Amino acid sequence: MGSSSGCCSGAEDSAQTVNMDSGSPRPDYPAISGVGEDVPADPIASLPKKIICGTDLKTLFQGAWEDSRNSSTKNVYVVQEEALVLLNTKVSDLKYSGGKMHIVGTTLSAGLDESQAKLQWSDGDTWSRAGLDGSWRKAGFDGLLSISGELLTTLTPNGEKMTNPLAVIDPKTVVILISNATITGTMDSSSMTVNWTDGDQWTRQFLAEIVEPPA
Repeated sequence: MGSSSGCCSGAEDSAQTVNMDSGSPRPDYPAISGVGEDVPADPIASLPKKIICGTDLKTLFQGAWEDSRNSSTKNVYVVQEEALVLLNTKVSDLKYSGGKMHIVGTTLSAGLDESQAKLQWSDGDTWSRAGLDGSWRKAGFDGLLSISGELLTTLTPNGEKMTNPLAVIDPKTVVILISNATITGTMDSSSMTVNWTDGDQWTRQFLAEIVEPPA
């Protein structure tokens, strides 16, 4: 955490169809005016130096992110090493330099805000850390767990479907009552894992082998 100034200079650090023919590193969206927030000329400039230099730059971007194009149908992307993944399909290659994440083959880049909870893209879009909604896997359980708002749906391996109400405490914390016991789940900073007070751990279900797009 005590790196000297300038240490990063020159460092190299499915419901939706992904349109791979558009040439875009992200799926096509209709043009929407006024999307995103005002982006400073250099979003990374306001970050504390320790965020840029005190740790491996790449690790700061890893995990799940929600885009801001449509609040009713948010897409959840996963930054996984040098790949940008949507619905288990790699949509872009990534590289890291100058305190930013870059889409290979384009001029698009993104910097983290000071909270490290938002990605500010050079095209004006803003992504936020993904919330609890989505599908999850539990170690040792072959079924699927899904959170939608204040409802947990469990699909067992034999096809049985069960639902349980949830209490959402904040964007990263949820509580469920099971057999008269209150269990609290807390999502990690990368939005990829939920740790429960009963010892269980869930991970986002689409973290599997990345499917390369057709050539």
